Amino acid sequence: MPATTVDIPPDLLHFMDDLISRGVARSRREIVVSALSYYQKYTMFDWSDDRILVRKLRRAFMTQKGVEQLTLNLTDQQLYEVGKRMAHTLLDSLLANFGRNGREPDNYKLVMQILRDIGWGEFTMTGDRIVANSPFMHKQLLRGYLEHGLGLQLRLTPTIEDVAIFEIESRQGAKVERTRSN
Repeated sequence: MPATTVDIPPDLLHFMDDLISRGVARSRREIVVSALSYYQKYTMFDWSDDRILVRKLRRAFMTQKGVEQLTLNLTDQQLYEVGKRMAHTLLDSLLANFGRNGREPDNYKLVMQILRDIGWGEFTMTGDRIVANSPFMHKQLLRGYLEHGLGLQLRLTPTIEDVAIFEIESRQGAKVERTRSN
């Protein structure tokens, strides 16, 4: 890897050294490379003081409590419908930025990665199950979003933990065969 020399203001050097002393990072190089990686991943070169654009789509930072307040008086069915409408942005973004259709199974992994990247939780898909650990959005909203965005029919498994578990009932109209174990 080629070496590059840059002048870094003293306050940022102190900040980096503080991160290293607290064990957050091992070296200044690690911090700089990580920061540049995020700069590229989140297209920060398109940002301005009043606008955050990630892959040409405007974004905003919002606390989870803020989202909870927005959805506070909505029924589960209303949350589900909101999620379905929100999924149009996912489909548009996938097509515009990646030339992909979120409803094709080969693209499910990309969808899970995008949701993770935007802070919606840690998503995994194994067999006929999608698990969202620490989901940012309400579970019914997320069900509508995933159903419409992935072209699946999902059943939400009730949980009390900070996890949403969705069983895939059908894919694009095809019923999922389930085997029962005793």
